[in-house]
Amino acid sequence: MRKILAGLLLTCVGWTTPALAKETIKIGAILGVTGPAANLGGPEARTLEMLVQEINKKGGIKGNPVELIIKDSSASPEKAISFAKQLIDEDKVFAIIGPSTSGETMKIKTLAEDGKTILLSCAAAEAIVKPVGKYVFKTPQNDSHAVRKIYDQMKKAGISKIGVVSSNTGFGKAGKEQLENLRPSTALPSWPTRSTTRKPLTSPRW
Repeated sequence: MRKILAGLLLTCVGWTTPALAKETIKIGAILGVTGPAANLGGPEARTLEMLVQEINKKGGIKGNPVELIIKDSSASPEKAISFAKQLIDEDKVFAIIGPSTSGETMKIKTLAEDGKTILLSCAAAEAIVKPVGKYVFKTPQNDSHAVRKIYDQMKKAGISKIGVVSSNTGFGKAGKEQLENLRPSTALPSWPTRSTTRKPLTSPRW
């Protein structure tokens, strides 16, 4: 998270001009602070708050204070859409960090592109950045990288058949697609797959 914010603030430095001196740089964040993704969104939010405090204590960016506006989506794509519209249209943020999950990100990436607002997703689905957009980015590894590692380990262990159970979330669907798309390159036999609807969790676990 420190690297994410540092990179974003370097971009702010490039965009900041003398004419904007002493104006507040607004950065939005849509994170699953509560709900099933709280194990991700909670630490992300606290880290951002800490880093922005550190930056402002040092005088901000070229004398411009940084304002962090955090929206708790509870990992809900519907809430993420509403908050993205608010941050872009009403708060006029320079950029948005998040969301915490792939499903949320997929729902708001078009809003960011249309609003010409930088979006730095904290989610991993490769579909977030394919096709490549002008304003949408992500920081974690691609889900395809994880799938390749799974298949590499299967080969080493002599495993040729596995069961695949995927959730109907954005990340679950994207992961299942990667498993199916990359299997032919492994020379492994095909196998039947089943999808399931994941019930909401009562504790912050995946």
